[in-house]
Amino acid sequence: MKKPFKNQEEEPSPQQEETASQCHDQEGLPPGFEEKAPMEGHDRDIISPLIKGEMEALKMQIEQEKKKYFRGLADMENLRKRMHKEKYDATRFATANLINEFLIPIDNLEHALSFARHSEETQDWLQGLIKGLEMTLTEFHNILENHQVIPFQSEGLMFDPHLHEVIEMEETKQHPEGMIIQEFVRGYKHGDRVLRPARVKVAKAIVKDINKKLSEENKQGEN
Repeated sequence: MKKPFKNQEEEPSPQQEETASQCHDQEGLPPGFEEKAPMEGHDRDIISPLIKGEMEALKMQIEQEKKKYFRGLADMENLRKRMHKEKYDATRFATANLINEFLIPIDNLEHALSFARHSEETQDWLQGLIKGLEMTLTEFHNILENHQVIPFQSEGLMFDPHLHEVIEMEETKQHPEGMIIQEFVRGYKHGDRVLRPARVKVAKAIVKDINKKLSEENKQGEN
């Protein structure tokens, strides 16, 4: 006996719906790709130390690169400071050499002025010459002062090897040994640096007095 004809399609069974759902979920995946099951706890325990090790290695590498970077910055700063200092020193020494040559005519003018002042001549032309020399020297000294070059006093002070150069020594009782009793050439400073030491005469103890003092000290030691 034939089944009656049905216009509506038959409804799928639950098994057919599950199979169709699985096929539909895999339609969007690329060829050869299969959905993997979630990672088990044991697998996570194995991979986690590997990731931590890679992270620690990456941190160490970052720290090393940072140290290299800051070391490079420090080297560049030191190089900049050294170049600046070398440039400053070269300029200062060049200026000092030029000023040293400039001091020679100033010394000659001072000697000429000193001679003219002690001259017994009282003529007007000589007084005019003295006044002209004084004005010229004043201008020279103003120029030196503008460049921080100043003379320093020596006569009447004790000898200092950093400031003075001994040209002559004189035995005397009037001054203590080592005192500067005459200045031949004036000394100058450029800031804190000695540009030219003063050339001086230094007092020296009399040899007889020294021998007498040594003899007295020896007698005291024997007693």
